[in-house]
Amino acid sequence: MPEVKIPQLVDLLEAADNKFIELFHSIPTVRVVAPGRVNLIGEHTDYNGGFVLPMALPMATVMVSSPRRDTVDRGICCIHTLADQEGENNTVTFNVGILEKKEAAKGEKWASYIRGVISTFQQHGAPKPPAFNAVIVTSVPLGGGLSSSASLEVATLLTCQKLTAFDSFSLTECALICQQAEHEWANSPCGLMDQLVCLGGLREHALLIDCRSMEFQRVKTNFGTDAKLVIVDSGVHHKIAAGQYRIRRSECEELAAHFKVKTLRDLQDRLPDLNDLFEEVNEALAETSARRLRHVLTENQRVVDAVKAMSAADFVGLGKLMHQSHLSLKNDYEVSCRELDELVDIAMSVDGVYGARMTGGGFGGSIVVLVQPAAINTLVKTIDATYSKQAKIYVAEASLGARILPHDKERTKSTSKGDLD
Repeated sequence: MPEVKIPQLVDLLEAADNKFIELFHSIPTVRVVAPGRVNLIGEHTDYNGGFVLPMALPMATVMVSSPRRDTVDRGICCIHTLADQEGENNTVTFNVGILEKKEAAKGEKWASYIRGVISTFQQHGAPKPPAFNAVIVTSVPLGGGLSSSASLEVATLLTCQKLTAFDSFSLTECALICQQAEHEWANSPCGLMDQLVCLGGLREHALLIDCRSMEFQRVKTNFGTDAKLVIVDSGVHHKIAAGQYRIRRSECEELAAHFKVKTLRDLQDRLPDLNDLFEEVNEALAETSARRLRHVLTENQRVVDAVKAMSAADFVGLGKLMHQSHLSLKNDYEVSCRELDELVDIAMSVDGVYGARMTGGGFGGSIVVLVQPAAINTLVKTIDATYSKQAKIYVAEASLGARILPHDKERTKSTSKGDLD
C-alpha cells in the first residue's frame, strides 16, 4: 500500500460541519481539535513514574457542537461520530445531568470516554455543561496505538470548557481529568502521557515528560532535512483495556511494593548505577519479574539518552536507542506481537533507516520508523512487498496540541494548512 495522505484539518472541519447541518439543521458554534500522538521512546514507563518522549501528530479528532435551544428533551445530548465503530451505533443520546457508569457500560464504548469526561469535568468543580448536539470526525486510526481515545477525551474537555466558559484548569489538570475519565469510565488503566502531549504539543518539538513530577519540557526534534518519522499501522488493532496491559501494570505495582517504593523509577534513586541495581534485584526476583523491571529501568535511561541524541541531531544514535527499546519491549516486557516484530525487522533491513520500534501499549497497533527522507519510498515499497498483512503508512511530523478553533470558518481555513497550524 502506498503512503496514506493525512487529511487536512480544513477537510475534517468541512466533513463535521456538513454532517452537523444535515443532522441538526443548524451551523455548529463550537469547534475544537485534538491531535493523536506518537511516542518516540519511553514505553510502559509513564505509569512507573518514568520518562517518555512523545509528540503530537497531524492526525486529529475534530468535534463541532452547539448547545441545544429546544425545550423538548431538556438536558439530552445527541452526539454522532463519523468513525467506523465496528458494529456499534454511531449516534448516542444521554442526559448531561444524569451520567452513570453502569448505564455507560451497557452502551457504546466510544461514548464512554465522552460521558466520562463530562462527568469528571464537573467532579473537579466545573459547571455542568448545557445539553448539546455534536459531530465527531477523526483521522486518528482507531486501535492503532496513536491515542485515538486521548484525542477524543481532550476534544470533549475543550468542548465542555467552551460551552461553560470555564477555563480555570491548568494543562496538567486537564490531562488528569481526561486520564481519570478513561480509568473510571472506559476501565482502561492508562498513564498520563497521551493526554499531556495531546494538550501540550508543539510543531517541531517532542515533549519530555517526567511522569513522576508531571512536569514536561519541549525538546526540538531537529529533524530538518536529515530525518523523517514514518508511522506504520500494522492493521492489528489492540484493545488496551483488556488483558495483558493491565497485567503488566499490576506486575509493576507488585514490584514497587516488594521494594517498598512508590514507583519503579524510585529504585534508581536508591542505586543510580544500573549494573549495581540489576545485580541486587536479580538475586531477589524471579526471572520474569527481573525482566519486567529491567525493561522499565533501561527504557528510562534510553529516554534520557534519546533527548541528548536528538538535541545533537545524532539520528544514528537515536535510531539505535529506538531499536533497543523495541527489543526490550519484545523480550523483557513481552508486549509486542508477531506483526509488530515483522514490521520492525522489515524496516531495519532498509538502507537509510536509522531505527524502528513498536509504539503505544503494544499487542498490535503501530511502529514508528526514523528514516532518511530519501529512503522513504524504498521503505514503503519494501513493506508493501513483504509484510504479511495490509499496513497503512503515514509520514508525520510534530504538530500543535489541542485547541478551540475560531468560530469564523474562513479564519480557520486561512490558518489551517494540513498540519494543524
